[in-house]
Amino acid sequence: MAWFDKLLVFAFACGVVAVWVLATVFGISFVTAMALWIAFYVASVTVLILALVVVAYRQSTRKRHKSDEDQLEEEEAARRAKQIEMILEMLQRHQEEARRYSHNQRRHVDQVRPHFDPYATLGVSREASWNEIQKAYRAKVRLYHPDVAQGGKSNTAKFTAVTEAYEYLERQRKRAH
Repeated sequence: MAWFDKLLVFAFACGVVAVWVLATVFGISFVTAMALWIAFYVASVTVLILALVVVAYRQSTRKRHKSDEDQLEEEEAARRAKQIEMILEMLQRHQEEARRYSHNQRRHVDQVRPHFDPYATLGVSREASWNEIQKAYRAKVRLYHPDVAQGGKSNTAKFTAVTEAYEYLERQRKRAH
């Protein structure tokens, strides 16, 4: 038996007791007491039904509001995911462009100087250790740096050649590891 049915049975039992009390204690006729009880019973049942309708309506609107909120949250999550995708795509494009650019720059150096000998430019042997290459590079950079050395454009060209040679050997060293 559902709780609502139990409540109706309780109200009915209370009504029977009320009719008996009205009839015996207050001396009201049985028919009048019965009519009062029926009116009271109908009114109480009507109030209970209205209360149930209000509760059901509130629950349905809560569910509807909750589903609307869930839908808004899902839309917000989808919008954020789309923004993250766009950012990741943009990062990938920039990385690809950077790789292409650096690859083109390396190829450009090799194409401009097809007989480019970085060891001769730095003044070291081909069997030189990395520490010897660094020492030679630092010495040549100090010697040809445009801010330090006198000599104008010729020193600038030599400084650029030494820097390119060192960068070339550094790239080769990184590839080897």
